[in-house]
Order: sequence, then structure tokens, then C-alpha cells
Amino acid sequence: MKSRIGGLLVLIIAAQTFGTRGFPESLNIGLAEPITGVQSWVRKNRSSNWSFKFFFNPLISVVEFGLNCVESFFTWLPWFIPAIVVFVVVARTRRWGLATFTAFAVIYPGIVGVWSESIITISLMAVSVLICVVIGVPLGVLTALNKRCESILRPILDGMQTVPATVYLIPIVLVFGIGPAPAAIATVIYALPPMVRLTALGVQQVPKSAIEAAQMFGATRRQVLAKVQLPLAVPSIITGINQTVMMALGIVVIATLVGAGGLGQEINQSVRRLESGRGLIVGLAVVAVALVLDRVSMSLVSTPGV
Repeated sequence: MKSRIGGLLVLIIAAQTFGTRGFPESLNIGLAEPITGVQSWVRKNRSSNWSFKFFFNPLISVVEFGLNCVESFFTWLPWFIPAIVVFVVVARTRRWGLATFTAFAVIYPGIVGVWSESIITISLMAVSVLICVVIGVPLGVLTALNKRCESILRPILDGMQTVPATVYLIPIVLVFGIGPAPAAIATVIYALPPMVRLTALGVQQVPKSAIEAAQMFGATRRQVLAKVQLPLAVPSIITGINQTVMMALGIVVIATLVGAGGLGQEINQSVRRLESGRGLIVGLAVVAVALVLDRVSMSLVSTPGV
């Protein structure tokens, strides 16, 4: 061991002596130029290439339609209705103080003057979380029931959870451009892993005795999945939705870099203008949205009266 350390020290001294400090420029392969070329190609062929005409552009249109529908619905809805609904949902746990506080958190953005911005943020999150559920639950079930699928998806999910959120924005802008819909797609990619993992965990943790009992009564594999495994996995699935919501909310400020708007844009503007008061109240509005979504999702799996 000592000889290896000594050899390493000799190598370092020799490198310093012969001036090999820093990384050699000759080994720079120049990846930036090809990527810039891809960006130029995308700009020229966005309206003519088949992949954009039949997949990417329709995908953006569907997401934009969903965002507009949700935003229009919340804009049309009287401001006090969401507070009442949230109070009723949280109050089913018989925790009246928490229900009252959560209902107040619903109207807090309006009290501080960012009601419209909060609607934009909630619309973005609602669409993103819905897409995560539609994609994540089937993938989670497939992961739980198929070992090969699990071995393929596990490193992909690990990578998705390891890569920083800002890294997702570069390919999203490259392919989809800038706007609320690309921001929603970036949010889906960032927030999808917990939905898949917790769905798979819920299905895998279903007691074998319950599955065997269903099979004894002649249930097929599909019936066991639909009537035994998925119902028993609902608490874990809703926990996955809760974690997905929290991760989606965590990217709300970063997503403004690709045109998300909403509360995140207000925070960024406050930071640029050094408006600490404005930034604080908008930041608390983000916290209020997170609190409401967290309490509502957890109340759905709580036993009434507990």
C-alpha cells in the first residue's frame, strides 16, 4: 500500500514538473457544436418533419388544451368554493383546526394579491400530476408484476431522480420550445419516478394470502389484479400521488425558465428586482399551495375520525 502511495506521489510530482496542470485542450471533443446543429435542424423542420407533425406538436396541443381547461375552470369557480371543498375533505379526519387552517391556506394567495398566479400554478400542477398518474400507475403495476420490466425501469428511474431538475429543461426547450406546455412536460419527467415506485411497492406488498384466497375462488390473473391487488395498493398509490405533487411543486420556480408563469415567475421577478417583501409573500403562497395539496391527498387515505 505504501509503495502505491509513493508511486502516486512520484507521478504527481512528475506531472507538476513537466507542466501538465489542468485538463488538456486536445481531449475536448466539442459536443456543443453538434447539439447546436440539432437545434438549428429542429427550428427549420418543426413544421414539416413527420415526428413533429404527428407526435410532438399534437402532444403540446393536448397539454395546452388541458392547461387552458383547468385554468378556465378555476377562474370561473367562485373563490370561496375551493376553500369549502378543502375544508370538507380535511374535516373528514375530525381534525377541525387543521381543516380550518388548510381552508385559510386556500384563500391566502388571494389575500396577498396573487390569486391569478396561483391558479396558473395549480393548473400546471393538476395537469402534470394527472399525466404522471396516467403513466405512472400502469408502469408501476408492470414493474411489480414483471421482473424484466423492473430491471429495465429501475436504472432509468434512478437516473431520473439523480439528474438535477434544470438539466431536463435543455432538451425540453430543444424539442418543444418555450411555454406552459413544455414546462408541464418537464414537470412530468421530474415528478414521475415516485409515482411508479410507490405503485409498484403497493402492488408488491399485497399479502400473498389475499391473492391465494382470490385464486381459490377461481379468479383469473386480471381479476386478481383489478379486484385484489390494486384496491389494496390504493394507500400506497395515493402516497405516490402526494410525493409526485410535492416534487412537481418543487420545480415550479425552475420551470419559469421555460415559460411556466404563475407563482414561480413572480418569485423570479421579485429576486431580480430585489423586492424582498413581495418575494416573501409569494414564497408563502407556494408553501400554502403545497400545504393544501399535501393535506388533501393525505386526508384521502386517512381513516375518518382518526
